[in-house]
Amino acid sequence: MKNLNFIIKIEKTDYRNIAGAKILNNKEISIPDLIEWVDVSLASKPAQLQISDKVENKADIYTHKCVFKTAEEWNTHKHYAYRLTTVDGAKLLIGNSNRPFVISSLSENHPSSMTESTMTEVTLSYIVPFKAYYIR
Repeated sequence: MKNLNFIIKIEKTDYRNIAGAKILNNKEISIPDLIEWVDVSLASKPAQLQISDKVENKADIYTHKCVFKTAEEWNTHKHYAYRLTTVDGAKLLIGNSNRPFVISSLSENHPSSMTESTMTEVTLSYIVPFKAYYIR
C-alpha cells in the first residue's frame, strides 16, 4: 500500500525538548509525550517535502527540504525540531536535540501583481546521515 505523502500540518518545538527521544529502528523514533508543539500556520496546503540522498566518502547523506508559505513572523536564529503530519496521519520528525540543526531561510515576496501571493516562503533544510524518522 502506498502512503499518501502530502504534508498537511507542521508543528515546531524547541530542539532541546526532544532530548529524551529514543530511536526504535532505522525508520522510527519515540519522543516524550509531554512535548509542547506549536502549530505553524500554513498559507496553502500541502507543504512540499523533498528527501534526497547521496553517498559521500562512503557514507550516506540525506538532505531534507521542506518548503511552505506562511503569514507568520519567522525567527531564523532560533533552533527548532519539526513534526510534519501527512494526510494519512503519519508523523515525521525533522530535527534533532543536537547538531546539526534544521536551518530555516526566508523568501519574502513583493509581487508586481495584486493577484500574486505576498506570503513569506519558508525553507527548512536538514542534512544528516539518516532519513527522517517516523514518530511512533
